[in-house]
Amino acid sequence: MADLWTSTTNFICHRPMKHYIFSPLFAIFFPVLAAIAIFGCGSTDWDDLPCLTCGQNSRCGNGGWYDASTQFCADNTVYNKCNGVDYNPLDRYCFNGSTLRDYGYVSYYSKTYKTVLIGIQTWMTENLNYDVEGSKCYGEGEICECKCDYPCSCSAGNKVCPNYYYPGPTYSTDEIQGYCNKYGRLYDWYTAMDLPSKCKSKLSTTDTDCGITMPKHKGICPTGWHIPSDAEWDVLMTAVGGVSIAARYLKATSGWDDVWYWYVGNIRSSYYYSDCGPGNTYSYQCEDKYGFSALPGGSGGYGNSFGNFGGVGEYGKWWSASENDSHAYGWRMSYDDENVYRDGNSDLQSVRCLQD
Repeated sequence: MADLWTSTTNFICHRPMKHYIFSPLFAIFFPVLAAIAIFGCGSTDWDDLPCLTCGQNSRCGNGGWYDASTQFCADNTVYNKCNGVDYNPLDRYCFNGSTLRDYGYVSYYSKTYKTVLIGIQTWMTENLNYDVEGSKCYGEGEICECKCDYPCSCSAGNKVCPNYYYPGPTYSTDEIQGYCNKYGRLYDWYTAMDLPSKCKSKLSTTDTDCGITMPKHKGICPTGWHIPSDAEWDVLMTAVGGVSIAARYLKATSGWDDVWYWYVGNIRSSYYYSDCGPGNTYSYQCEDKYGFSALPGGSGGYGNSFGNFGGVGEYGKWWSASENDSHAYGWRMSYDDENVYRDGNSDLQSVRCLQD
């Protein structure tokens, strides 16, 4: 009988089943299974029950459930143990899943950024949050949203949403500042490179003031740091296993959302949220294996006061100092993909600085 109870609760508590079991309607029609679920999984909260084979039996504050034998909770976030050891993630990070290292630090305009060594390169672990003309916090200005479940952006300068867009949400000042504090500011390429405003209307090759100092162009980074070139981004990707797996190892363990929404008329009717960090059951993961802690700041419309923002929590885009005759190069990661992609759009993107 004990074995039957264990096998039954293990089946019910498993993540693919819990969405059906822990439902009021299910409880009405299948009260026996619902009772087993409640007592077997140790919770009566319909909205947030442990998703497990009943091994994830510890609650992380207001966050999710986790397996205390292999994971730990800090500041409402679940982390994998480092070679079986808990640690303070504010001061240390787990390199390659087995070695605890202390963060380095660099101060810039009253803000201190953490740094990590990956291979032969030292990177900031946070997106730059330096307030300069030509940069914005996510949500400054009006927003258009697509009718689809994938982030798209409105036409630059078009304050009237096209037929396939609806006006997006209006964020409060506190919400906008919160995005900056968490994800950093978004910059157009010329601002990130710290080039004169006249360079926005011409290719860099047409004016000596608009040239890029390679291989280490400082841009808006602190002294001793620079905007990474496309080749330097490539070095990072190689150090963590290649572009086909790099996003899995570079993304922060929380903050990457899976948001689906659809419209009924002009009203966004529903959405579903999840996360790709420790404890999820997706084929992709956010492991932050090297302390890089990439966060998805989204992007914004280019060259106008109209925001056209999209994708915060879903994808991150970072500038490089490299360009060709038509656009600058950047790099992109998404919540549901382990690949990192070279990107070449002219919009507002995040900046990560690399030490000289």
